[in-house]
Amino acid sequence: MGDPEMASNQWIRDQELNPSNQRSEPSSSPPTQALPSPEHQVGFFSTLTFQWITSLLRVGMRRPLQVNDIWELESGSPRRVPAMKARLLTAIEARRRQPGRYPVIAMALHDTFAREFDIAGVLQLFAACLAILCPFTIRFLIEFVAKAWEARHDHGDKPPLEEGIGLVLGLSIMLLCQSLSLNHAKYRTMMVGAQARSVLTSVIFDKAIRLSGRAKAGGKSGASAAELPADVAPGSEEEKEHYKKQLESTAAATAAEDHTGWSNGKIVNLMSTDTARLEQVMGGFHLVWTTPVQILLALALLCVNVQYSAVVGFAFLCATMPMLGFATKSLVVRRKAVNIITDQRLGLLQEIFTAVRFLKFSAWETSFLGRVNSIRNLEMKGTRSILSTINSFTAGSYVTPIIASMLTFATYSASHPTPSPAAIFSSLALFNALRIPLNTAAPLIGFFATANQSLVRIQEFLDAEEIENSAIYVPDAAYSINVQDASFTWERTSARTEPSSEGPSQVPDKQVVQEESTDISEDEEGRRSASDDRGPFCLEHISLTLRRGELVAVIGSVGSGKSSLLAALAGEMRLANGHVFVGDNRTAYCQQVAWMQNATIRENITFGRDFDPMLYERVIEACALRMDFEALPFGDLTEIGEKGITLSGGQKQRLSIARAIYSDAEIVILDDPLSAVDAHVGGHIMNHAICGVLRSKTRLLATHQLHVLSQVDRVIWMREGTIHKIATYPELIENDTDFQELMGSTSMQERTVDQEKTPQSEIKSTGGEESQTVALMQDEERSLKRISWDVWISYFRASGSLLFIFTILGLIIALQCAMLASSIWLSYWTRDDWEISTSITMGVYAAMTIVQVPLVFAIAIAIAKCGMKASKQMHQSAVHRLLGAQISFFDTTPLGRIMNRFSKDVEVMDSGLVISMQMFLLAAAMVIGIYALTVAYYHWFGVVLIVLLVLFLLIARQYRSPARDIKRLEAVLRSVVVSRFSEALGGTTSIRAYQMERKFCERLDTSVDAMDAAYYLTIGSLHWLSIRLDVLGSISVLAIGILVVTSQFDIHPSVSGLVLAYMVTVMQMIPWIVVQFAEVENNMNATERIHHYGTQIEQEERQIAPREATRASWPERGEILFQQVQMRYRAELPLVLLDFTLHIRPGERIGIVGRTGAGKSSILTTLFRLAEYDGRICIDGVDISKIGLHDLRSKLTIIPQDPTLFQGSVRDNLDPYNQHSDDELWRALQQAGLVSSGGQKHAYPVQLDSVVAVDGQNFSLGQRQLVALARALVRNSRIIVCDEATSAVDFETDRQVTETIANLQDRTVLCIAHRLKTIIHYDRVLVMDAGRIAELDTPLNLYDREGGIFRSMCDTSNISRDEFRGSNTTMKNTEVDAITLVEKER
Repeated sequence: MGDPEMASNQWIRDQELNPSNQRSEPSSSPPTQALPSPEHQVGFFSTLTFQWITSLLRVGMRRPLQVNDIWELESGSPRRVPAMKARLLTAIEARRRQPGRYPVIAMALHDTFAREFDIAGVLQLFAACLAILCPFTIRFLIEFVAKAWEARHDHGDKPPLEEGIGLVLGLSIMLLCQSLSLNHAKYRTMMVGAQARSVLTSVIFDKAIRLSGRAKAGGKSGASAAELPADVAPGSEEEKEHYKKQLESTAAATAAEDHTGWSNGKIVNLMSTDTARLEQVMGGFHLVWTTPVQILLALALLCVNVQYSAVVGFAFLCATMPMLGFATKSLVVRRKAVNIITDQRLGLLQEIFTAVRFLKFSAWETSFLGRVNSIRNLEMKGTRSILSTINSFTAGSYVTPIIASMLTFATYSASHPTPSPAAIFSSLALFNALRIPLNTAAPLIGFFATANQSLVRIQEFLDAEEIENSAIYVPDAAYSINVQDASFTWERTSARTEPSSEGPSQVPDKQVVQEESTDISEDEEGRRSASDDRGPFCLEHISLTLRRGELVAVIGSVGSGKSSLLAALAGEMRLANGHVFVGDNRTAYCQQVAWMQNATIRENITFGRDFDPMLYERVIEACALRMDFEALPFGDLTEIGEKGITLSGGQKQRLSIARAIYSDAEIVILDDPLSAVDAHVGGHIMNHAICGVLRSKTRLLATHQLHVLSQVDRVIWMREGTIHKIATYPELIENDTDFQELMGSTSMQERTVDQEKTPQSEIKSTGGEESQTVALMQDEERSLKRISWDVWISYFRASGSLLFIFTILGLIIALQCAMLASSIWLSYWTRDDWEISTSITMGVYAAMTIVQVPLVFAIAIAIAKCGMKASKQMHQSAVHRLLGAQISFFDTTPLGRIMNRFSKDVEVMDSGLVISMQMFLLAAAMVIGIYALTVAYYHWFGVVLIVLLVLFLLIARQYRSPARDIKRLEAVLRSVVVSRFSEALGGTTSIRAYQMERKFCERLDTSVDAMDAAYYLTIGSLHWLSIRLDVLGSISVLAIGILVVTSQFDIHPSVSGLVLAYMVTVMQMIPWIVVQFAEVENNMNATERIHHYGTQIEQEERQIAPREATRASWPERGEILFQQVQMRYRAELPLVLLDFTLHIRPGERIGIVGRTGAGKSSILTTLFRLAEYDGRICIDGVDISKIGLHDLRSKLTIIPQDPTLFQGSVRDNLDPYNQHSDDELWRALQQAGLVSSGGQKHAYPVQLDSVVAVDGQNFSLGQRQLVALARALVRNSRIIVCDEATSAVDFETDRQVTETIANLQDRTVLCIAHRLKTIIHYDRVLVMDAGRIAELDTPLNLYDREGGIFRSMCDTSNISRDEFRGSNTTMKNTEVDAITLVEKER
């Protein structure tokens, strides 16, 4: 509970956020550590009445509750997740051995929580029986009143008053017993539901970490080819026929299965939404089977009251059951369809928010907002049909008792023209008593249908194939890795579905094993299309042996399989055949795109292992991190952003290498770690880390930096998924002409083994750019006051016209008037002096009853329509505002927190809020009407009502503020769970590689326990309130009973019977109203959170003044002028650009270099206005601060370091707005080198309609970089920015990209590069250092400057003066602008 990440807002910050908070100043500060819950240490009475919660509620009245105020679960509590998980997993295994008709997970959950659940069932049955017996008891009370009335008017003997008082007291005690039983039954079932949700969250997470690549891709473990029968000869016709039949059977099975696989978004949806549905159903499960018991008991008692006439009403109730079953089946089908669309929406949103930087760079927000809205429209269409069915349930359950009572009384009137008030109103109370279980059970049946789908989904997920370590461990072997004729494969991309006529094409994810960037990094599947018919990328006939302590390099072109080989040896590719033997079972895997946690730098390096100061110091020295730490405000204790978003690429890669070294693994697999760092840092890492600290380890290094090959023991040369050659560097350089040509293409001289040690002073990272962070991840906002009127008004406005809201209220009032009028009319019928014929009386009663049916349906439809419209509008507003948010918001907000709002909170708004609001409004209106009727006849009851109202306000005052705090703290803690869950899903490869599965599971379980501690208190406080309100209800029944039996008012027994019947109904409805009110308020909390995103998120483009319109042809020349620009990423951070002044001429190509953190990327940030700045930036004479962001960014093009591809097609990624012809798109693909310029287009491996999986995972990193280049060519912008665009590709691809950009005429190019060869032919080179311009001149002039930074970088990379041939020796304009002569002396 004391985890800083989970700590909520401090008192001062809370007061600043909520200045209108009305509670008094805190008289005591929160405890420094959470105290254990006293629930199981208190006495019987305190447990019975939930009095043990009172002390916490009193604290909450005095001051806002903080995290440490929440009582934590006892250390040995069976409610803790580890204890529950152990019981559940045992139950699952036992049920799998004895499968039944129900899903294994459903029965295992029952076995896990059987005791609590069954006790709750007994209590629920007892309360259900009392709920029917109490209305029947009214019969005797009304008979007593009737006798007293007759005695009073006929001057007969009055019945003894003690009898009436005893009946009233007995009725009140029965109602109290019913309340206690019901509340404890609901408390136990809700607790079981909450515990089930928590333990399932943990189990799903455990499974997600172990999920195989085949399961993620949508395949099954049984899909592998069967072995050839022994009697079939290879190559024969029988063999062909055998495989043909097998293929046909496999295709038939495949067609019947859903091959979308288990994407991260789908797994998160499983954890957040599906488990919530199960919790909801488990909380009301016992109502489903106790309701028939109540109906049968009510039938028996009705037969006592009105004889066989009750059978007519009962027959009507039975007649509605088949309709209920039909609607339930319809719900199952509809919910399954909506689940698929919801998964697509969440997957797209996760993709958008993950790549939000690129969306802003490209001004693509509008296009992707349109995609989200299209999917959302489909989702709302399906949800609307589901709500229509559930509303039919609800409305039907409301009017069914009314119609049943009408039919019963109409039949009874035929044989009893003047019935007894006792029989009629006792029967009316019985029918009203059925309304509550029917109202509850009806939507529950709908929820059962959706929960059943959730159970099936969870069961399928838990049954999915797990990743297996196919390597055989051989202790004390002379080798570290021995691979014998092995073949490895990735999994096939999910098949693309056809585009829907009503929305965008739906492209299921390709789920490869590596989620964080799997990233088949720059290698993988050659240049193949995801839509072709060839199988997934494979490594074939791999045989190699890595000796202990050996350094082996892996080289090859883009798509040759380098990263796949490393992934295979790390256990991330499926072993198809052959054998893998390992001499050590401790492996560190450093991927090319590093995965970072939202934690401190030290925690990212130690990665769950004990802190060893001496080892840690050696690691940071070897990885050149010392200067980075010194530049950060809290050193290595500085928190970094999710996925390391606040670090530069070089910093992330060095942290990843540091993690690998710190793990002290015997086998270290490094996937091109030098690509993201400059030559100085790369040399330092090679000498001090890879060949230094790790020199005793077995190292496998994939690299494009061929100059390091002289330092390795052997070289593995990959080509088209196979090992082309394995040899030492001298053997290859002396005997292999292909290798000699390859080395010659690098234009670098061979580096000697005893390379010079790089001075530490040159490994300088000033922490410019994004590296300086202070308390990065912000606590989630948490309002301390009640749901504000602003939220309610916004919700009602989003739902449509306010006039429509008043229309709903008018319909509700009309419904209650019709209900009361029919009941009063019924009371007149039971009078002796009633002179209207029975037929007319029943006709009028029937008319008053039937008119309620369309009113109820109209109310249900109107509320559903308003709620759906509001949900759709607020969701759209939230997405729109988030896409316009400042980039710092995404730097400081975990993705899991954002996705929690768009999954659970939107789910609540879509259906939960609509249903709970409908239930509450109907129930509250009935109670108000009944109290009004009672006061109209018994005026003195008004005094009692005032006293009860005062007590109610006192109880509500003690409950609302602390309960609201607990609920909001629970929401904040739930976001922590979702954030940790989502974050770890993105790093499953690293977690498995470092064998940290247990640590991360324990970390999540701790978060879930913290969330549960608050959630359990929410449930307890709700029933604390319910019992106290039930006591007030019992007092009201006692008061009206005393007034009736003492005959203080000259009121006919028929009216007294009516009032008593309805008062008992009110007493039974109070718990129902409390639950529904709490549901409405809790669900409005979800609305408040969505409303916050839709209205409160600060926008990057503030509409303070009208923006100037730009010329349609702007920019015509591409001239850029920076004048005294200063920039910081957030207000609390230091400047990262200092007085930056630069003039870039039209069509000029500028190379930007500098060491990590020098401020290179900050120049691009200011140019695209991702952060506000001081100074002036002009493009072709237009001040970019005075034009709209879309106008600016749509005219610029960036080729980012990490190429971003979105799920969809190649066409969607090149031209999301459909502004270009196919010919233009093909031309761009050819210019980028992604397809050849000759041949037939249909034969190309990449087509415009080729499927692009999530994050482009079915393309190698090199291919994704070429797609990004093609995208830049399609935009045809005057200004092109390259942000280390070729750092992760081989030299041939680098040359191809460089030549393509160089051939662009009249384009201004800014290129950040680590590979100096990329920019040595540019017009000028800008050297950045500490946010300032250190050097600026032509490349050759800078090279000739002895002692300069650029010259030292060239020397480190062994670039000679001959390399500069063809570069400009002077600038295009001989005169040099004074602005460009800003240079810092070194």
